[in-house]
Amino acid sequence: MKSSATVKNYPMLFPEDSGSFYSGYIKLKNQDFPIRIFLGKDRRPGPTSAIKCGAELQEIIGNNALLSLNDRIKNSTDFESFLIDMQHYLESILQYKNHIIEPPPQYYTRLMNELENIGWSKIYSIDDELLNINIKVLDPKGREHIVNIKLSGEYPVVPPICNFQLPKITEVEWDTQSSTLLDIIQYYETELGNFQEF
Repeated sequence: MKSSATVKNYPMLFPEDSGSFYSGYIKLKNQDFPIRIFLGKDRRPGPTSAIKCGAELQEIIGNNALLSLNDRIKNSTDFESFLIDMQHYLESILQYKNHIIEPPPQYYTRLMNELENIGWSKIYSIDDELLNINIKVLDPKGREHIVNIKLSGEYPVVPPICNFQLPKITEVEWDTQSSTLLDIIQYYETELGNFQEF
């Protein structure tokens, strides 16, 4: 799709430079955040596309989420579909930020067991609250990728929010009774293998 006018459902995003980039605001949880989206000369998402957001939104979502959005738009083929996916992704992060619940003791016991099953050598980083975890994964060609997992204090009843760097936005099926973080990592490893041609 070639974008040259205000995008449907996003009346506060306005085209500039004949539609090569859009600037304006995106509404998230009844709050407007400034954002700028660079598409490129052909006015389509592609390898040269990029997203910049205001300081407030960037502080809320963090650098990992912004990097993920930039990866996603570079691999997207439709601007309006990308905007919808981006909004859903950002709203899920905001919902997570606004509903952080102090985990019960059994949360930490379960989490330590699950991380041990994944392997401590694969843990790239983990925050002080043990709610935000980055895990290293190697693709079949030996290249390193990072899986970002955000947990709620009500985990596993509340599913993790996962940030994958893949050519398409991916959702992992989650069963509150049987699913684990290892299932997420194994799913991601499988998906990486499917996208080696890219």
